[in-house]
Amino acid sequence: MKNTSPSRKPPGARGDSAPAALRTFIAVELDAEARRQLKALQVALHPLMLPGLVRWVAPENIHITLKFLGDTRPDQVAAVSSALDSLGPAIMPFQVTLAGRGCFPNFKRPHVVWAGLVDRGQRLQKLADAVERSVSPLGWPTEARPFTPHLTIGRINDSATSRERALLGAAIEQFEVGELSTLAVSAITFIRSDLQPGGPIYTALREVKLGS
Repeated sequence: MKNTSPSRKPPGARGDSAPAALRTFIAVELDAEARRQLKALQVALHPLMLPGLVRWVAPENIHITLKFLGDTRPDQVAAVSSALDSLGPAIMPFQVTLAGRGCFPNFKRPHVVWAGLVDRGQRLQKLADAVERSVSPLGWPTEARPFTPHLTIGRINDSATSRERALLGAAIEQFEVGELSTLAVSAITFIRSDLQPGGPIYTALREVKLGS
């Protein structure tokens, strides 16, 4: 006899009707001049790299990440937006300088290529700390590792050997990068990220002006 009883789901399984979680983060967006300068830096570095080993980040997708939230339920979006709305008036706008370059974790075995940010007075640090405090009660624990202001401009392919990584790192270390531009930090943005084969698609869920 055909079994017509409903199939059982394992404990804790999400029902088919439950909305999918969003992938989100909170960041400072860059202006057109900063993106232009970062593109010029990528173009200058490209000939120094071994062919095909670096995936350059499209300038329009570069931002200063203050807090990566990751999985976010749709019903949490309003709470995060409200927390950021409350945060905005308490922090005045400021400026940072784009300058320098580096690699994570270091030049000897690089996995990420970044452009630096000169944060006099640690104002970006204070902003990131304030964001952490605002979303922590909503279920996102404070990061254990320290906040390191940077702009990711390229990622080394997983296929790169240790020797190739060392050569790439040495080339980047020897390439001097001075001051690129000054960026006005006047807002923070709550962003949704949809990963696609052609690269991520970013959608602003909320923009909060600082000092107002």
